Amino acid sequence: MTNTVTYTLITGANSGIGYATASNIVAQHKAVILVARSAEKLNMAKEQLLSSYPMAAILTEITDVSDSAQIKQLFSSISQQKINIEGLVHCAGDMLEAPLMMSRDTQIDQQYHIHLKAALLLCQGASKLMLRKKQGSIVLISSVVAEQGGSGQVVYASMKAAIKGLATSLAQELGSYNIRVNALAPGVIETPLVAHFDDEKKQQLSQRTALKRLGQAGDIAHVAAFLLSSQAAYITGQTIAVDGGLRL
Repeated sequence: MTNTVTYTLITGANSGIGYATASNIVAQHKAVILVARSAEKLNMAKEQLLSSYPMAAILTEITDVSDSAQIKQLFSSISQQKINIEGLVHCAGDMLEAPLMMSRDTQIDQQYHIHLKAALLLCQGASKLMLRKKQGSIVLISSVVAEQGGSGQVVYASMKAAIKGLATSLAQELGSYNIRVNALAPGVIETPLVAHFDDEKKQQLSQRTALKRLGQAGDIAHVAAFLLSSQAAYITGQTIAVDGGLRL
């Protein structure tokens, strides 16, 4: 029998923006599928969510989204279980910090696979499932560096800049099916991605923002949850900056 519950699929759901987004959605009594490559961290994330929301509908899928075959297997598993998907939030990623002339082919390939190719394949798989009910919302994570650039972040910025083109074009393709596609461009957010920044660097970055602070994962999660909701029913093809005024 077909599962009548509709789920939001979240990559990188074991920590940072992904976990915060999952927590936000679960708090609204909606179902989620947590996706991450570490079974241990994925199970910990699920347990933490259930400790706060014991009745939450939470599924987990162990998937390394930098591996195309695993993404295809993810959607094969979802299809076989006849799970309905109404939302996708692609948060998984890592940040390469190296001058372009020092970046190895393997590093460039990794950035491409986890940020851009994964986004393309996830959007492809999720949109096919959303077509069943002709509704859905996709939220992709870009970055402030896609617009303003960053020395030592050429490869990372290039991949994140491509997300804007993906969101804009796919929104046009899927609009007639009532499937919306948007992207978020976070500023510097206090997540494991920037855990290696020392206090001095964090303070310098804080002072560059209009709000004089770094962002929290929840700052991004709230906007992601809004874009997934019916309240954002007339918003598509946008890349929304959530950066505390870093680019002003």
